[in-house]
Amino acid sequence: QQNSAKHMTAKSHHSAEIARVTLQYIREHCSEHINEQSIAAAMGYHPYYLSRLTQLYYSITPYRYLMQCRLEYAVHLLCSTDLSIGAVAEACGFSTQAHFSAFVRRETGMSPNVLRKNGWHGGTGTL
Repeated sequence: QQNSAKHMTAKSHHSAEIARVTLQYIREHCSEHINEQSIAAAMGYHPYYLSRLTQLYYSITPYRYLMQCRLEYAVHLLCSTDLSIGAVAEACGFSTQAHFSAFVRRETGMSPNVLRKNGWHGGTGTL
């Protein structure tokens, strides 16, 4: 009975570490063209397994965390650089400026240009 409890503790610690490292990988690579499949391949686990672990330990899926990181990076670039909207979109890992602009508007309630002009401190979006 005691060995079983030790095994479960070690297993859950290992699972928590996988979740932590997955989110760390996403944070470090969010500006690249990555997705759930490439994240899973880099981590050596199935996308569904990683999603279950990150939801269990951090209450967020890898995809939502990726988009959250991209939004934070986009806000930083929009508010602290003079890069064009297209350049910010590319730097944040979006394939098109239109997709980027729609994402920023959906998450912040503002277009990238308005966000750049007024700044954003969170709150309106779904992230």
